[in-house]
Amino acid sequence: MLLFEPLQVGPLTLKNRILMPAMQVGVGLLTPQGIAYHRERALGGVGTIITCATRVDCFVSDEAWGEPGGLEDFFTGLPRLVQAVHKAGALLGIQLAHPARYPGMVRGDKDGGEPVAPSDLEGRRGLTRQEIGAIINKFAVAAARAREAGFDLVEVHGTHRSLLREFFSPLTNRRTDEFGLGLEGRMHLGLETVRAIRARVGPDYCIVYRMAAEELTPGGITIQDAIGYAQELEKAGVDLLDVSVAWEKQRRASPPRTAPMATFAPQAAAIKPHVRVPVVAVGRINTPEVAEDILASGKADLVAIGRQLLTDPLWPLKVQEGRSHEIVACDSCNINCFAPIEYRRLPPGAPLCRKNPRLGREWATASPGESL
Repeated sequence: MLLFEPLQVGPLTLKNRILMPAMQVGVGLLTPQGIAYHRERALGGVGTIITCATRVDCFVSDEAWGEPGGLEDFFTGLPRLVQAVHKAGALLGIQLAHPARYPGMVRGDKDGGEPVAPSDLEGRRGLTRQEIGAIINKFAVAAARAREAGFDLVEVHGTHRSLLREFFSPLTNRRTDEFGLGLEGRMHLGLETVRAIRARVGPDYCIVYRMAAEELTPGGITIQDAIGYAQELEKAGVDLLDVSVAWEKQRRASPPRTAPMATFAPQAAAIKPHVRVPVVAVGRINTPEVAEDILASGKADLVAIGRQLLTDPLWPLKVQEGRSHEIVACDSCNINCFAPIEYRRLPPGAPLCRKNPRLGREWATASPGESL
């Protein structure tokens, strides 16, 4: 199967074409719970894992991390996560994000700051050039420190409710300087961010960009916008394009059960002929037949399998070993596992996944003597 053929992505050789995308499940990164969660998916055979979106402020500010020990504990903990995933057989990347809608994103503190935007918008203040420059630097510093911690790649979060998506969108970017005024200006922040990261990490490190190929809102990002952006991102130093979509009033990134399988594969297929770097397809890729068809038809070079790996972490091994009939199928219910954490209200003891009660509890049910 093409799913299990290796793929060269920049300096990395991926053992298969299955990528677990960033998901905000709420299990954390550095706790025993978070490490066990990532490790279990690596043991299940996925080739590459990307962690949940992590604020770039976490790499530069004790206050932003908000944990005892601040940055010291953060940087001490990251290598433990990386080593656990590597030992279990997968590559690991971290998604770097600036979620502009939340307080504390400019100054990096927990209680101060204010929600910001590309330009004055719905009660959010437009960023100054100086603040934009500081944010670009934070991405670069975060990427360099992620490399030092042992991560195999960094993914820049440029879709959904991220600041970089808002700069790229004509719906939210109304600036009249070099960071606005047409497609070239709307691409400027993302391209400068990638260039700054490349300058800090060097030529032999993998940079992924998760981009919004389309905005499902009238007047938003179009496929033609995204094709031009993808080409410029490649020139700026991106090794892999993770193609998704966005919409301005979006609360969740995952398509519902009513959406077709391979929901956003057409967007990846539209971009792939225009770039030389590999492309990832996402969106309800739950069965091996759907995943294999995406690769065989040339729509994408990798498939991102998210919630299905929450439901059944052994999905890759079961497919590879001819045990697809044993797969526990995700039904894309979106009830607990992928609802935005700030809106999630779970009663004590409620499972994150109706079909996998181990999700988020892997650490508590590990085999005796198993080292996490």
